[in-house]
Amino acid sequence: MGDCFSDVGCRKHDWAACGYAWLVLAPVGFLWIVWLGVGIVMLQRHGGLTKLFPFDPKRIHDPLAQGVAVALSQRRSDSVKRPRLLRYLKVCAMVAEWPSFTCTPLLVAMKATNESHNLTHMLSMLTTTSEAINVLVAALCGVCILLLRQCATKNEALLMRFAYPITFDVLYIPFITTFLRLATCPNGYDHMLLPGTLSCECVDHYGVCGLLGFLLLYGSTLHYKTHIEPLGTTMDFRFQTSFQVIMVMARTHNPVVSILVNAVDLARIPGAAIGISICLCLCASFLLLYTYETQPCIGSGRVPNNLRAVSFSSSIYTSLCVLALVVTGSDITPLYYALTLLPVVWGLAWTLNNRRASLYNIPDLSILDLLEHPSSQAHVVGAIAAFHVDVTKVNARDYASIYRRLEALAKGTKRDPLCRIYAIRTLWFCHVESYRFSDAVVGECDAAAVLPDNWWRTDDANPNARALRARAAFQVIAMDARRGSKRVPTRVTVSSKSRSFTTSLPLGDGSSGRIIARGTQPFHVIRVQDKHWISKTERPDEAADALKELYQRSLEALAHARAMEHPTAMYEASIFLLQWYKSQYLQLSKFAYMEILATLCATHDPKLVMDVTHSLYAACTEGVVPIGLWLRHASFLNYFMHALGHSSRLTVFKCATVLWMVLEAAVMNAGHDVDLFHLFLPSSMAKLSHAFWVWHAAYDISDTLERIYLLLQDLETRQRHRKAWTTAGSDAGDENAPWLAKLRHGVAHMLAPGVRRSFASRNMSQTRRDATLLSVTSRVQIRPSLPTSTADRPESRTGLAEDRCSTNPPLRRALSSTPTNAYPLQERGHSERGPRCASLLQPIVRESIVSGCKSRESCMPESHVRSPEHAPSKSPPEATRRKQRRDRYALVPHDVATEIDRRRTLRKEVDDLLQQAYMVHHSASPRRSFVAALDKSAPRSGHRNSELVSVAAYLVGLYKMADRCAIEDYITNAVEPHLCAFFEDHIKPYLAIAATAPGPSSSRRVSWLFAS
Repeated sequence: MGDCFSDVGCRKHDWAACGYAWLVLAPVGFLWIVWLGVGIVMLQRHGGLTKLFPFDPKRIHDPLAQGVAVALSQRRSDSVKRPRLLRYLKVCAMVAEWPSFTCTPLLVAMKATNESHNLTHMLSMLTTTSEAINVLVAALCGVCILLLRQCATKNEALLMRFAYPITFDVLYIPFITTFLRLATCPNGYDHMLLPGTLSCECVDHYGVCGLLGFLLLYGSTLHYKTHIEPLGTTMDFRFQTSFQVIMVMARTHNPVVSILVNAVDLARIPGAAIGISICLCLCASFLLLYTYETQPCIGSGRVPNNLRAVSFSSSIYTSLCVLALVVTGSDITPLYYALTLLPVVWGLAWTLNNRRASLYNIPDLSILDLLEHPSSQAHVVGAIAAFHVDVTKVNARDYASIYRRLEALAKGTKRDPLCRIYAIRTLWFCHVESYRFSDAVVGECDAAAVLPDNWWRTDDANPNARALRARAAFQVIAMDARRGSKRVPTRVTVSSKSRSFTTSLPLGDGSSGRIIARGTQPFHVIRVQDKHWISKTERPDEAADALKELYQRSLEALAHARAMEHPTAMYEASIFLLQWYKSQYLQLSKFAYMEILATLCATHDPKLVMDVTHSLYAACTEGVVPIGLWLRHASFLNYFMHALGHSSRLTVFKCATVLWMVLEAAVMNAGHDVDLFHLFLPSSMAKLSHAFWVWHAAYDISDTLERIYLLLQDLETRQRHRKAWTTAGSDAGDENAPWLAKLRHGVAHMLAPGVRRSFASRNMSQTRRDATLLSVTSRVQIRPSLPTSTADRPESRTGLAEDRCSTNPPLRRALSSTPTNAYPLQERGHSERGPRCASLLQPIVRESIVSGCKSRESCMPESHVRSPEHAPSKSPPEATRRKQRRDRYALVPHDVATEIDRRRTLRKEVDDLLQQAYMVHHSASPRRSFVAALDKSAPRSGHRNSELVSVAAYLVGLYKMADRCAIEDYITNAVEPHLCAFFEDHIKPYLAIAATAPGPSSSRRVSWLFAS
């Protein structure tokens, strides 16, 4: 028995004799599991594994994040030079990664070729001092962090500038390597002695200190990189958070590999050496590819990105050299010659990556220097930084220069709209304090066109509002954590009239320490909602004129952003104007209000889109915003249709209702001045079609979308007729043009002026009569709407049932059974039950429900069929194809038309059968109840019960096969209350039984249930 325990001394060579040989590799495997598991958990908590690696650099280098980073890095100093100590510490930490990535693959070559002396030398490079010194320094750093965190508000600067970077960046690799050696106790080293002459070679004390230290340091570093470092306010660059987690894992990976290489005899197992080399090469290749494609360092990150690219390139090159050495089995001497080319690899990697890094690099300059920089990208970041910066950290001597540069950027019409709108937002705070003492109105002055004050509605009654509000709050917290906005909010709202402005007096000048008095200086500092802003000292009328100009520029920036399809600029401009209006410092016109809210519907904030849709819905239904504005501005309608893709049912229904109201207004206007092909973009029609197929189970949405498609068909039909009439009139005019011109010329010279005027008036009257005749003719060809309920339909309209087949199948002109001045049914629970909405399609026989609708000729009445003497015996194929093309519509796809026909027909069939079953059930003749029908011992009730069984059996079968028709929702919300109660009490309980009852067919199964 060897010496394995602390009571007799400890030597790792004797572990095999003690039966603990498995302890040599088991800790390494456990460390691998801990390394991978903790890293994946942190990545998953950050944003999900599917969103970890965005290879789109525009998504990473978003100007808002860069501007916030620059704003937070501002430091008020007496010196013109900016403090750079923390930047140097971060760069030194990245330089320390260089030898680790380069030397780790070389350890495989050393061990595979039995170069033990070189192996010991290479391992010593990873820990510059002994284990005892490293543990002591690590413990000292941990104690300092704990003491400073006891009073974090006072010592935050020391933590962020010194304690955290030194512990988790500069000295991380030596610390983690030391704890790994204490946890695995590799051979060939003088290990640290514990109290009582104990060491890690004792089995009963093996790995405890090292394992605890590894877990504590690894977890603390991941927490620092994901939750603390993004809150730093002293850095001019920062890495993407998910990339920071990956880099912590990569910096830990190399020491773990070195421990594994020391524990395995690679000289006897060459396959293990090949596998390790390939894994190191693949890991470094992925990191290099991701770094080159995305340049993950945000801000002034050209040098950090280049350093990372050099480290990864060096690791790839050495891994390939080691792999060639292990595969060929040659001597280690050629490896030394190959390593002489490493400087060339470093220079090449730096040069190639520098070209791409320069595309996304923001100069390491102050806000004023960024605003004066010739680069447009620097202007955008500078304007965003000027908006988010705490101006108490900016030298007062720069206030006037910053104001002038922002004013120049706001006036530039050819600049980036995002740059303009952020400059305008910052200038707004410069003038708003003085404007509060002015009586001038900013915005719309026409009383007829102005929007009422505070016309903004939040959709709190929406069932999805609470979940979206919680999700939005979580996203704001996460965004603040990522962008470092712990004290500087990323969404600064404008202040309302009820809020007070506090002037920060006295204000010290950082360059000389003088006190600035508000009355003697052109600029001073105010505090609004715990945020400091630059304010200009001016007269109230001057401030009013400046705000009026800013309002016009804001509208220009919004229009420019929409023309460029710049989603970020569209959102920022719209939300600024909306906040300005909600603060009661701006009077919006109805046109501008609709433009702002429709643009916000195209954003990706679900809670905001919900409230915007609710506000527009309320404005349209209550008559605040005229429906005709939508028809005159089709682009707003297309932006508003983005709400059809919302996840909330009520929001989609309100958007569809507004769209239905707009098209109904177009129909009531006889379709004049409405060009459907300019009214809706193809992308908008795609959203409409997507909502039609997605919300098939919601009757209110499905019915409203069906009405919309029917209105589109109606408008397109009218547009075709109008175009055909215009073409026919122009052709006739071209044939008689010479003769009419001569006649008009002769009559004009012969008639007196009074007669000439009379002749002209008669021509105008005739033109009106022709137009009236055309309008009447078009109306005669189109069937009007019917009442909503079956009980409301007069008997005189029964003849229309035969006329319905005369319209173009499969989609009929009838848009709904509600009157034109009524709105679709609202959701249950928000309104009273409305009348039943009956379909206006022709009654289709029961066989057509299964096999499809009949052909157009079979549905047409005899009066519409051509006589045999005029009809050809067989239509030519070309004529048939032209006819089919005429029956199709550009805005209504054929599959959508067929589906609408099927849905409305099935609902009509269910409605009729439900009424018939109800009437039979409540007839005066003796009958058996449905419950008694299940009892075969009960006596029969005759013909009336058999009729009830037949109707109920077919109703149940029809209900079961009516998929994607919202039949259940239709019965619950659309039919009369007594029919709904009858269905719930007598039909619905047997649907599940009908599905499982034995029998050859659905009808027979249901008949068995209701028959004795």
